[in-house]
Amino acid sequence: MASDVELISQRSLLNRPVLDRDTLKEIAHIEVMWAYPPAHRVYGFIGKTGLLGRTKLAFKLPQVETIMEDGVRIVGEPEPTQSDKVRQLPSLIGAEVWSEGGDRLGKIVDYRF
Repeated sequence: MASDVELISQRSLLNRPVLDRDTLKEIAHIEVMWAYPPAHRVYGFIGKTGLLGRTKLAFKLPQVETIMEDGVRIVGEPEPTQSDKVRQLPSLIGAEVWSEGGDRLGKIVDYRF
């Protein structure tokens, strides 16, 4: 069975512009992926906007209409969130990887979804 699903790395999305579907106006830039590693789920991403990127906006994955080289086109309004909540998001980035034999293999630097 052929799949038309394309995997994308989280690193390739970082700092990519978030665009309103109807106006193509830039809303924010992707700062961090919003994921829950224990459930192997990506829920969306957090965008930064405003003076020095201090304003944080949450975008849910179903809002993503298209991922393009020059931006991510979304449908609907993002939800404002707070910087301290963004810092609490769980991440696989930096997690250590160990072999079954107990040898440290390295750290995760990127992932695809």
